[in-house]
Amino acid sequence: MLESLLISFLAMLVAFVLIEISLPYFNRVLEINIVINYADSAIWITSVFLVLLTGLLAGSYPSFYLSSFSPIKVLKGFHSAEQSSFPVRKVLVVLQFCCSICMIIFAGVVYHQIQYMKNRPLGFQQNNLVQQYRMGPLMDYSKMNLLKKQLIDSRAVKSVTATSGNVTNKSFSTEAMRWPGQQETEQLEIQLRFVDYDFTQTIGVKMLQGRDFSNEFGSDSMAVIPNETAVKLMNLRNPLGKQIRNDDWDQTLHIIGVMKDYNYNSPGSKVLPELFFLNDKHAQVLVMRLNEEKNISASLTKINSLIMRAAPGYPINPEFVSDRLLDKLKREQMLSVLSNIFGGFAILISCVGLLGLALYMAEQRSK
Repeated sequence: MLESLLISFLAMLVAFVLIEISLPYFNRVLEINIVINYADSAIWITSVFLVLLTGLLAGSYPSFYLSSFSPIKVLKGFHSAEQSSFPVRKVLVVLQFCCSICMIIFAGVVYHQIQYMKNRPLGFQQNNLVQQYRMGPLMDYSKMNLLKKQLIDSRAVKSVTATSGNVTNKSFSTEAMRWPGQQETEQLEIQLRFVDYDFTQTIGVKMLQGRDFSNEFGSDSMAVIPNETAVKLMNLRNPLGKQIRNDDWDQTLHIIGVMKDYNYNSPGSKVLPELFFLNDKHAQVLVMRLNEEKNISASLTKINSLIMRAAPGYPINPEFVSDRLLDKLKREQMLSVLSNIFGGFAILISCVGLLGLALYMAEQRSK
């Protein structure tokens, strides 16, 4: 019993040493900051409890096992370890390998899920797409159009548009939409997004039916473009020309096109129903498609100088849409790292278990 308690205590000391060695690497890989407060009494109380529990369990088993022997039969040689009615060793070995196999399978599944989400088509071209908030003078429509012309003339960008909120974030939703064929009790929460001209061209999303907003059509101020999911949920078989009413705005709008679904939220999430409206005043984010033929750093420098000239004194912080999408995958990437670490431990534990089993069998044969 005392030997088991001593081994458990030494194991606790080794565990604390390994924690101090591996914790900085662990924090750096997962981009977190875990600090162990050794002044907290709860840590020591828990550690002492685990040491005592482990030592007592490990030390009690040999006592119970030896006490089950019949002295007379042992002296006569009729009893051996192989005649035990309950094969504890076999059960523990099987349990150990089952846990290890489950952890390895879990690590593999998580890895393939992360790779799938990374490589899953989002429905739009996220690379070389930059966004910047509109502020001050840029909220003026004429100055905004002048900046768009200057950006395109500089050849730093290929196209420019604007949208309400970041491309990778939700806009706002409503349940006040009415459409043809809607049941009286039927309600649908739909995302609403305000955009400027050239939205589909800039972010690289396709139109399934109809057309995008165009300044050649003055009636587009009362037009709407639903995405593919919204059309399916509304059960609109021939959506072009159909009218949709927004009770919140007291407006009736006509459908001029259907936009192909694109996933702006997270590669692991489903596409939400969304309606797109032409409204420059509420499109607070400037979205630019960089020219692939130009140097990216030089293009960003040119963009910053033009925006600074158009809106002096306001902060300029253009960001890549692809970086925002990678940030959304951080949680999944952290889970992938953790699963790989635990999978490695599972393999190590399995190898140690095999080694112990082999040594035990070799010892039994030698006897």
